[in-house]
Amino acid sequence: MHLISPKRANFDSLLLVGIALSYMLWPKYLNFSLPGARLNPFYFLVLASLAIWSFRFMLTWRVRASRMTGWAIGLMAAYWLLRYTSDIAGQSPDASVNASRSALLYGGSVFFISVALAGSEKAPRRIALALCASVLVLMLFALIERLNGLSLASILTSTLPLDIEDSILRGLLLDKTRGGEFRSAASFTHPIVYGIICAGVLPLALWTCLSGGRKLLGSFAILACLVGAVWSGSRSAQVAAIAGVLSYFGMLTFVDRKGWLRIAALVSVPIGISAAFPLLDYINGLVVGTGETASSTRIRDVQWQNAWPWIEQNPFVGYGTGRSVQLAGVFSPRTESWTVDDTYLSLWVDSGLISLALLGLLMVLAFIRTISVETRTTEKFPAGLAASFFSAVVAVSVGQKIVSIPEALTLAYLLLGVLFASISVRTYMGQVVSEGDLSQSPSHRGWGAGYISAMP
Repeated sequence: MHLISPKRANFDSLLLVGIALSYMLWPKYLNFSLPGARLNPFYFLVLASLAIWSFRFMLTWRVRASRMTGWAIGLMAAYWLLRYTSDIAGQSPDASVNASRSALLYGGSVFFISVALAGSEKAPRRIALALCASVLVLMLFALIERLNGLSLASILTSTLPLDIEDSILRGLLLDKTRGGEFRSAASFTHPIVYGIICAGVLPLALWTCLSGGRKLLGSFAILACLVGAVWSGSRSAQVAAIAGVLSYFGMLTFVDRKGWLRIAALVSVPIGISAAFPLLDYINGLVVGTGETASSTRIRDVQWQNAWPWIEQNPFVGYGTGRSVQLAGVFSPRTESWTVDDTYLSLWVDSGLISLALLGLLMVLAFIRTISVETRTTEKFPAGLAASFFSAVVAVSVGQKIVSIPEALTLAYLLLGVLFASISVRTYMGQVVSEGDLSQSPSHRGWGAGYISAMP
């Protein structure tokens, strides 16, 4: 029987928690200068995780994963392969390949890492609690920013001898006010990213408060997420938060086959319908905006108009990573740079419609994976927690519609990986086992573990 040591499973889940915390709390622009490289705790843990799994794989040259997880890995791998293909065949191969390599190493690879490391039944809960705790620290960072009227980057660079690239530093030190209101970025590079992160963690905080047994932590995390969405001054964050909450309670009608949460979700439907029109008016105000925010909406319309002729010429493969800025971007006098403020527009121009379709299929697969949870057979990964993971990804995905900064996508990659890895993790004889071994157990029901194992 293929058994995974509880010690190894525990180590893997703690390593994944370390990646999550370092991603949330450590500013990515703060690096330690090493010979030939710049590293920070997040980058170091990502590279260490890749090295550990590669070493395990070389010991056995074997990978075990459930069928559904295999499909997810295949879709994600095909997505990155197509991006590289578009880069090589694109207008600026060298620059595009370099950009994709960085995006894969410190973004997309987190999906594969979380699939590989989330084999422990404790991993999903630990990740949820770590993210809830981290938004409290982020709110403290944001409070410090607001009290000083300066971004965290400005505060750090004025008090510490930091080595930050000039091109990055200029963007970090830009004025963070809009319409006279200060916008907090916490540990992230832009206030919008902070807002989207808070929107993404909100469904996890709801689960923690309502079902996770940590009502105090969950309650404060909910408050921190809402405050963060407001303090970021981002309309996209508020829309994303609404989408995440609606998705969470909607998903409960699918996955929580018993219990008061399902009843509450069903009762909320007529209430939601009665509130739909005023809510739509409010969302429309957020999306369309007024004053400066309305101007940014018009700029996005211009970006789509700029992009469309190029999309019509090459709709399926694209022109290479980073080319959307040159082909569809609008010059911003404030930042003195060209920008595209829509992740999906950027992806369509850069890598083509097929890449968008692959990500869409991955989301459909995640939805199927989530609604297939049966509470009675997955006590170690409750259906409500699965719904919160999926809804967090929905929130981040919605937020990315109004920004092309990829920083928040790492959270979506992390949660998707854990979702596919752990949604049906069970224990047998006190140890974590894979899907094939669970099928030998008379008590086995459901799909079995979805994590990748590279150990005998």
